[in-house]
Formats: sequence, C-alpha cells, structure tokens
Amino acid sequence: MKETEKYISYQVMTNNLILTKPYYDIKGNKWIELRIKNLLYPYASININSKYFKLQYNKDYCFITIFKNQNFYIKNKDGKIEGEANWEKLHPFLLEMNKQVLIKKAEQKQIYQENLKYFNSNKFPKKDY
Repeated sequence: MKETEKYISYQVMTNNLILTKPYYDIKGNKWIELRIKNLLYPYASININSKYFKLQYNKDYCFITIFKNQNFYIKNKDGKIEGEANWEKLHPFLLEMNKQVLIKKAEQKQIYQENLKYFNSNKFPKKDY
C-alpha cells in the first residue's frame, strides 16, 4: 500500500463506492473520504498512508487490512455488509485521479504565472492619485 501514498483523489464512483477528495488528520496522515451508496451510515475514511483502511461510521470504527487479490467488505454497525471493494478496483482509479490532479495543478500554476506577468507589465491599468 505504500505506493498509494502519493495519490490524491477527486470524486470517483466504483460500483457502490464513491471516493472523494482527501484530507489530513492532526498527525499529518492523508485520508480519502468514502461515501457508500445506500448505506445507513454512509461516510467512511481510508487511511492511504498505511495498509489499513479505517472505516468510520459516526463514532464507530473498524480496521480492515487490505491485501492484493482480496475483496474487503464494508459493514454497517449492525454487521450487515453494505459495500464491497478491492485493491484491483481502487488502484486504477487512484492512478487516474493522481494524473488528473497533476494536470489541474499544472494548469492552475500556468494561469497564476500568466496573471502575475500581466499584473507586473505596463499593460495593467494604474490608478492616478
């Protein structure tokens, strides 16, 4: 799972699993928020800095170890299986999301540099005081 540390995400749906953009906890760990369709407690989080997927249902937590070629099941707090995912399903989406984020960052940087260049040029209208 270490190779996932550099990945960040946009919202993506894989079957009944939706990944949304990441956030960082107080210790600096990166998390991806999950929303599982039709789930009684629909929000969960994946810690992508470790081999554990930490699923949070309000104040209830469970830890699931992810291994390649194995599915993991997302259960509600009553133990009913509400969702299913596996590394093979998630990994291509994480790769694609990482690519899209890098493209977006490059575009934003280019726009910023163009704006700065324009601002610093004589073409920018100056106020007379």
